[in-house]
Amino acid sequence: MSQSTIVVQTPGDYLWVISLKNGQAIKMPDDVAEDTGKREAGKIVGDHWSDQAMPEIVALCPACTRDDLGHPFLFSTGWKNSSELQVVEEFEFSKGWIAVHNLCRITGARLSVTENKIVKQSRPSEFVRRAWTWSPFHSE
Repeated sequence: MSQSTIVVQTPGDYLWVISLKNGQAIKMPDDVAEDTGKREAGKIVGDHWSDQAMPEIVALCPACTRDDLGHPFLFSTGWKNSSELQVVEEFEFSKGWIAVHNLCRITGARLSVTENKIVKQSRPSEFVRRAWTWSPFHSE
């Protein structure tokens, strides 16, 4: 783990990255960032699709558009080194699952994507299954 930041992961898609130097959130959940007026802290620069679908996802799954998105999940899977955090976004579509494996660099008070790999999955990962186990919003 980085000696200057800490990652707090709650089940589902609540990823927090906090600076230990000053206690400020480098990344917080999108809805919390919106509610507190800190929109930029909800974003990972170079990540998250806008109102349009990501071309790389549509290339793997033409039906996997923003309109077909059931639920996105966001997880940290660990540190590559003291300034690079491995983050995975999993997207549930009616036609299947897509995972975006991002390597994110922490620079000052910013988290930004430096590399990504997009793969189609046959089912949700163990991270998503665990999140759904604890979620009051999902029942299998």
